[in-house]
Formats: sequence, C-alpha cells, structure tokens
Amino acid sequence: MNAKHTASHWPLYLITVSSLVPVFLLACWVPTLSQEQALVLDRLLDQHLLGQVGVWSSNFALMSKAVANYVAIAAPLCSIGLALLVCRHHLRPLEQLPVLSLRRQLFFHVGWVVVVGVLLAQNYFGYTDFAHHRAKFRWVGNHPGLYPFFASMMLLALEFAFVFSYVVLVHYPLLRLARRRKARQD
Repeated sequence: MNAKHTASHWPLYLITVSSLVPVFLLACWVPTLSQEQALVLDRLLDQHLLGQVGVWSSNFALMSKAVANYVAIAAPLCSIGLALLVCRHHLRPLEQLPVLSLRRQLFFHVGWVVVVGVLLAQNYFGYTDFAHHRAKFRWVGNHPGLYPFFASMMLLALEFAFVFSYVVLVHYPLLRLARRRKARQD
C-alpha cells in the first residue's frame, strides 16, 4: 500500500474508530454511576431516546441499554459521513463493475434489502437479552468486559450495511442513469 493510498483513507479510519470509542467509554462509565444518576440515565434512555433496543444483557442492564442506544443512534450518523467519503473519493469506475443480468441484480437487491431489514428490525424495533440467550451467545450477556466488543461489532455491521446500501441501491444507479443520459445527448 503506497503512502498516497493510505493518506486518502485516513478520514474513513478516523470516523470508524471515533465511532467505536464511545462504546467502550460508556461501558466503563455507566456501571460507576450512583443510584440517582442511574435512574436519571435510565429515564432519559426510555423517554427521550430509543429505550430497550438491540442486543443487551439483563445482567448489566443499564450499561448495555446505554450502549445499545448509542449504537442505534451513531450507526446512521456515522454512515452518512462514511458514505459521503466513499462516494466522493473511493469508488471504482463503473466500467470495472461486474455486469449482472437483470434477474441477478433483482435477486441481489431484494436479498440485500432483506438483510438490512433484519438488521434494522433487531437493532431498532426489537431487543435480545443475551444473558438468557442460547449458549452460543450467552457469554456476551454474562461478561460485561466482553459486551462492548460485541456491541462495537454490531456498530460496524450497521455502518457497513448502511454505507453499502447507499452505494449499491442509490449511488451506482444514479451514476448509471447519468452516464446513459450523457451518452444519449452525445
């Protein structure tokens, strides 16, 4: 990797890393709250933010609720910045994209919308208590030190899903339409 290539990607890395830092800060800060502060934070999360969403643990309910709310709010905001950077500087030319048949494009787009829909439903309209989950994921709900790592992976997955969705479902089709229109005019 050359220096110019790495230097052009630093804003992407900066946004991504800076979006992950608050997950770990919340995980360290929230358990040390006093009882009054915890009640105020819990009320704030329930009344003014999203309440109980995403993945959380009843073993450390307030911390995981605060982190899950942060993930749900930060993912779309950070994705906007990442999408703008990716679309402005880092896309491959359209000629290098694989040409898919209409059926494959439709299958891909419908499949991707379903995947993003499941992520949205889980992280914004439902919740999963990992303290009482199957054995495969129970370790996340039983260890407050491991939960932030899992939550940060959820944040990265949501950011990637939102950016990829924008690029594939909006940006590339608009570029193709603009090129077709320009080709017709010439």
